[in-house]
Amino acid sequence: MKILCPCPELFSSKALDLLKSINHFKCNFTKLSQKKFEKIFFKYDIILTRFNHKIKFKNTKIKYILSPTTGLDHIDKRYFSSETKVISLFGDNLFLKKINATSEFTIFLILKVLRSKGNKFELNHEINNKSIGIIGYGRIGKKVSKILKSMGAKIFYYDKKFHSMSINKIFEICDLISIHIPLSDNLKFINSSHFKLMKKNSILINTSRGDVVNEKQLFSFTQSQKFIYATDVVGKFLELKYKNNKKLKNIIYSKHVAGLTRESVEMTDLRVIRKFLRSINYE
Repeated sequence: MKILCPCPELFSSKALDLLKSINHFKCNFTKLSQKKFEKIFFKYDIILTRFNHKIKFKNTKIKYILSPTTGLDHIDKRYFSSETKVISLFGDNLFLKKINATSEFTIFLILKVLRSKGNKFELNHEINNKSIGIIGYGRIGKKVSKILKSMGAKIFYYDKKFHSMSINKIFEICDLISIHIPLSDNLKFINSSHFKLMKKNSILINTSRGDVVNEKQLFSFTQSQKFIYATDVVGKFLELKYKNNKKLKNIIYSKHVAGLTRESVEMTDLRVIRKFLRSINYE
């Protein structure tokens, strides 16, 4: 079977070497742009990629799509009802508890904004004694809460299943709000009804998915200097702004690197590849 990985620089050498060592596979691990990827991907039996390449639906010979991610919005939904088998980390909750990259990066992003000098709000503050709201109290939300609480923050959380406070109250009283919800069923869930409640000079953090926020509405609030938005992920609206080389006031974008630590990349790569090998009865 022929395997294409258009972003080998984002995968661990251990995982790629494992695939290369199997005589049954013919591997093409070459860095490709989205445009070049689209010209050839349908000729392969197996696609191995992360978020940076969108896999559009086509009548193809693709048998497997391997994606060491929990989110799958980069894969056309029609693949899930086709004969193609998608192998990912979605629903692999017990394993995912071992992964710390995104929760650690969230703390980094919070500190980066709080300790920034020279911005309009002159935010140079500590986490200690800040009121922090967590939107989405799942695996990552709980880890982030635990770390922030140990640093002296006052934590409030909202989840659709349970909460310590209503979501509107969190946006109204908190100095900083961190979003940790999946994109599924949450498209543009955070919007102007929440932004207008936020305190002047507050901070909104997003290491979830760009489109869980209504970016068009958010943009007007950040440009009017109400709050700072720090995100590791962008949706279509802000993606277009950055493609046009726009310098955006009061928006910090870290370019989707939260999950890319050496440790987490190797663990997630090997997890998905071993799932795949078991599915073809190799292991």
